[in-house]
Amino acid sequence: MDVRRVEALLGEIEDDPKALETVQAVLELHGEALARIVERVDASALTGDELIEQVLALHDLGPNGVKPQVLQLPVAGQEAPEQPEVCELCGAVIPADHRHLFDLESRELMCACQACRILFEGGAAGGGHYTLVPERRLRIGDFQMDDVAWEELRLPVEMAFFFHHGGEERVKAYYPSPAGPTESLLDLDAWTEIERANPILTGMEPDVEALLVNRSRGASEYYLVPIDECYSLVGLIRTKWHGLSGGSEMWEGIKDFFEGLAGRSKEVTSEREEATWQA
Repeated sequence: MDVRRVEALLGEIEDDPKALETVQAVLELHGEALARIVERVDASALTGDELIEQVLALHDLGPNGVKPQVLQLPVAGQEAPEQPEVCELCGAVIPADHRHLFDLESRELMCACQACRILFEGGAAGGGHYTLVPERRLRIGDFQMDDVAWEELRLPVEMAFFFHHGGEERVKAYYPSPAGPTESLLDLDAWTEIERANPILTGMEPDVEALLVNRSRGASEYYLVPIDECYSLVGLIRTKWHGLSGGSEMWEGIKDFFEGLAGRSKEVTSEREEATWQA
């Protein structure tokens, strides 16, 4: 039984408090047993298996404190810090709605004020070190991918994002989880077929733009977005996740997130878009 099957079954009982209470009790019992197992086994036996890492992360466990592999990127959407946000280049206080730079060496997102952001427009000032995260948001209404093509990507959940990793010169896939953005090994041949069917994907900017897919709970949404939108979603899921399936508050938050994203996005087709926008 895979994670998607478990999520589907939990969705069938989410309105039954007694059933959910029973599942939660069993989950807590298993969590205690897993904690004891982690203390007694060699950590190397628990790493490298995606399903084991997912289950450990669900219980906030990891082999000797090791979490599933996640991107070390700051995530928008986390609880507001006590101190005001500041530009990570000059230290100026910035509003919650601000732009980001991507550090190509550390592979981290950096908050930027308007003045610093202007310096990096056009890409000339980055010196191969920083690049400005663009602003275009495209909803691809006729995205070409059936259930078979999705299954060939071998993702354990129905929500994921894909981007070109400039350093490794390949496309990588991540999905949101209670532990943060978790990598799923991508079948590159399967991705090539999807890209061939949707030429607009060939125009994604490496590292800073992503294909965001939402097929959860019957949805069928496909967006080309700035990479920080993906981490806004990751932050939402990580901070609101409760129990085994995430809980009603998290799912309501996901619904609001995609409704908001749809309102900010331009409707396009899967064909290549002309470069008429600016970062």
